[in-house]
Amino acid sequence: MEQHHSCSTDRDPASARFTTALRTLTGMGLAALMVGTFAPASLADTGDPEDQDTQTEDNDDAADPDQNSEVGSDEDRDQDRDHDKDRDWNEDSDEDTSQDTDLQVEDSELILVMDASGSMNAEDAGEQTRIAAAREALTNVVDSLDEHQQVGLRVFAGEVTDPEAPQACEDSELVVEIGDDNRDELRTAIEDYQAVGARTPLAYALEQAAEDLGDEGNRTIVLVSDGEENCAPDPCEAAQAIADQGIDLAIHTVGFQIEDEESEAAREQLQCIAEVGGGDYFDANDAETLTHTLERISHRAQMPFSLHGEQVEPGTNQDNAPVLEPGAQYIGTFEAETMYYRIPRSMENSTLHVGIATYNDLGDHYDSAEIELTTMGDNRSCARDRMGIWNTSGAHLFNTAQISAVPEYDSESRDAGCWENDELLLAIHSGGRYSEGDEILGQEFELVIDEEPDPANGEDFYRDYEFNGLPWDDETEWIQMERDRDSDEQIIPGSSLNNAPLLEPGTTYDTDILPGEVQVFRVEADWNEQIQAEAFFPEPDSRLGEQLSQNYTRAHVDILSPYRGSVTDSRSNSTSDYGDAEAHIHRQDATTLHRYSYPVWWANRFEASYGSYSEHRASVAGEHYVVISADPLDENTSFTMPYRLTVDTFEVIQAETPDHPETPLEAEGQGEELRQNSDGEDRRQNSNNGTLD
Repeated sequence: MEQHHSCSTDRDPASARFTTALRTLTGMGLAALMVGTFAPASLADTGDPEDQDTQTEDNDDAADPDQNSEVGSDEDRDQDRDHDKDRDWNEDSDEDTSQDTDLQVEDSELILVMDASGSMNAEDAGEQTRIAAAREALTNVVDSLDEHQQVGLRVFAGEVTDPEAPQACEDSELVVEIGDDNRDELRTAIEDYQAVGARTPLAYALEQAAEDLGDEGNRTIVLVSDGEENCAPDPCEAAQAIADQGIDLAIHTVGFQIEDEESEAAREQLQCIAEVGGGDYFDANDAETLTHTLERISHRAQMPFSLHGEQVEPGTNQDNAPVLEPGAQYIGTFEAETMYYRIPRSMENSTLHVGIATYNDLGDHYDSAEIELTTMGDNRSCARDRMGIWNTSGAHLFNTAQISAVPEYDSESRDAGCWENDELLLAIHSGGRYSEGDEILGQEFELVIDEEPDPANGEDFYRDYEFNGLPWDDETEWIQMERDRDSDEQIIPGSSLNNAPLLEPGTTYDTDILPGEVQVFRVEADWNEQIQAEAFFPEPDSRLGEQLSQNYTRAHVDILSPYRGSVTDSRSNSTSDYGDAEAHIHRQDATTLHRYSYPVWWANRFEASYGSYSEHRASVAGEHYVVISADPLDENTSFTMPYRLTVDTFEVIQAETPDHPETPLEAEGQGEELRQNSDGEDRRQNSNNGTLD
């Protein structure tokens, strides 16, 4: 790629970063989103994934030319942000982004079912006994629980020491009832947790745990054991009977120190329980791996993909339209009639940004929605964009769009009013050219609103764009980057745009994804940089390969701007030497997905703002989103697909950065501070380890 010199060849990375209101939305989560040594058993069995050849397949269908980024979410709201802060547009933000969060979790319950049989006294769990490691892990998990999480604790084989006693096969007790106000009781029960039992009544414990849970909402059982059932009935049959009840329940199992050949029968039994119970099996060897396993399962069970913001009712016309304040985030619901909102402008010639995101119900869809900014009174269009909701493949579970009312520097076009009006009108239409909009009525959406001041050198950017066009070749290119073969970094993905963990550019992370799941990560991108994301799915082990042979599923990757719009070239979704942005996960070979963004350049905003090309959205530096999703399957079919994620940024153009005013913008936040960085700091890495082709 030829480097383009625009305006100036001097680059000051620290100057003029546009720090959006979204930077305050840092990642929620359980303690230690950055997981250390835990890996799902399906990943552990694959060997070194770097030695496997990548396998890519043709995309099924070309993307709709007007379609925006479409990648999964769930309904979650009622949050309140009271955020008042000054933003200095000329300096990097060093604010503490580790503030507390108050995310409301879905109606869900989780019961931990722990083995207390005598074998848990074995001293082979990282220089401590298994029971000591289990207590340590449980304590860590309790300390990391969100205050809304409904969790209980059941122990089996914790009382009866005589293997011949008839009660030994019914030795299971609910030591802490499920609730969100029971943390002290949980800690006390963990301290009292001892390994004394003579038998291992897995089936009975599972049956009792299922009764502990309610019969509505998302329900999860996590069974941790170091041994095989030695009572009746067969626990796999018991798990099948529970699953056949038809309730929304997943049974996950963790094999604790059962990786040797002598424990193979116990491992197979726990794997069977997870498989028929719609859950997953994990290996754990010590307190650290057990902690991360339980945190991962808890996070996934309690925090599905969600939307957040202040609830707002739309107006039916501009006269009764409510005001949406820049710097805030809102929740609305698609209605049959056009919905109207007013957005005030506080600075002359500023850019007003609007982003929208929505999660689609399962089922076949052929629908769309459009957002548009117009002037008040005469309704002259300033910007518009459309979301196409064609079906519910993984790429279409979650839809976004973005529009911006940009500055004007030519006197002959200034009568349009978009650049100078002190208030613009936002209209949201359900339906469009290809649909009536009926299928999304009642569906929630998330809005983010912001205002960016006009930089002192904004007109220089505009003139350069008018005379020279975009500062790169006609086609952007993938820059070769390497996965870290030796990386043991684990990460728990975000369950929404509002709790995504922050990635360190150039680092390779191990994680996994379920069919129908959407995962979100954040990465910082500076001016003139291109973002690249690679998701590497290693060759499946035999168990996963069998699942994939029976269930065709694809994975997808996209990159979104701070305001939700896709910043990728639609052509980067096609087959190339580097892989696809969407591909079928092969049952016998490895699969590699790649996606890269347009370079982040301030004047990109002057590109056409409607259609399949998305240069105009790549006009704001700051935290971007990498979204990984997988096609949904039958609701009773679930399995984990391990993958390695590498995201990096590269400076691909040499150009001036925007010089925003010295006077900071007062952000009157009325949305919500929802995101909390896992390590409480912004981490960036100079991306000079790649080479331009």
